[in-house]
This record gives sequence, C-alpha cells and structure tokens, in this order.
Amino acid sequence: MREIGEVLGVLGMILIGVSYIWSFIIGYRKSVGWLIGLLVVWVFFYPPLVFVNWEKTKNNFFVFLIGVVVTATSVFMLIATNPNKMA
Repeated sequence: MREIGEVLGVLGMILIGVSYIWSFIIGYRKSVGWLIGLLVVWVFFYPPLVFVNWEKTKNNFFVFLIGVVVTATSVFMLIATNPNKMA
C-alpha cells in the first residue's frame, strides 16, 4: 500500500508541475504582463488569470486541481502506512 502512495505522490507532483508550466504559457499568450506576474508571484497571479480567462484556463485549472487531490491522497496514504508511527 505504501508503494501506491509513493507512486500517487510522484504522479500528483508531475500533474502540478505540468499545470504550473502550462500556466506560464497561457500567461505569455495573454500578455507579457501576465507572464511577468506569474514568474514573480505565481500564487497571487494564477487565481485572477483563471478567473478572468476561464474559457482558456479551465483545463489547466482542472489538471492543477487533480494534481493537488492526488498528492493529498498520497500524503494521507503515506501517513496511514508510516512504519515508524507510535501505535
């Protein structure tokens, strides 16, 4: 079961990484200002980018969301199967 959690963790991080890079491409296609904002402070510029350009960013947002859910599931699986926990 622990191996499944590790694989899910890697998969989730790959999905988040792909979404992260994809958001820069979307920002660049909108304007250089969006790209610079995303490069400087992604956390603050990504939500408005998604909100303002929903039709172009919804697939990217869902890939990011799936990546977060898969990674969170992995974390819970790894915590539950921790061999060093005090029972």
